[in-house]
Amino acid sequence: MSQDEEKQVGVKVVDRRRLDDEGGERPDAPPAPAPATASAAVETPHVHGPGCNHDHDNDSEHDHEHAGPAAGFPIDFATFIQSLAQQALMHLGLIPYPDTGEHMRELPLARQTIDILQVLHDKTKGNLTSDEKQLFDAILHDLRLVYVQIAEGKPAPK
Repeated sequence: MSQDEEKQVGVKVVDRRRLDDEGGERPDAPPAPAPATASAAVETPHVHGPGCNHDHDNDSEHDHEHAGPAAGFPIDFATFIQSLAQQALMHLGLIPYPDTGEHMRELPLARQTIDILQVLHDKTKGNLTSDEKQLFDAILHDLRLVYVQIAEGKPAPK
């Protein structure tokens, strides 16, 4: 390739950030992406755990009651945090693993999941709604208390 040809070949850099240095909206910024709709969400099965307070004897009613995102329950930040908290509870041995139905205590995995939640808490500081912040704070507080109790050999809370 000659030097003239090299000058013609270039890379175009497009700044797609929506905010300027002061945090204001840039006038030349691309439009914000449209929020995901419930119809685009993937349906997930309900896993029994803390806060699951329905009658387990009637499976067809249970399946209808917890039909998942396709029935109007979109996956949002609160649902994501609750799913991580549920993983921590499984690793703490407080709820059974869904694939085996067994209660298994894996403290290193519980600690790792709680640490992941803390990283997310730190990284989302100032970007959460008051309800999301309150939920997140409560989940982290409760998981830490339970982890310490179990790690110290005290009986797990019911």
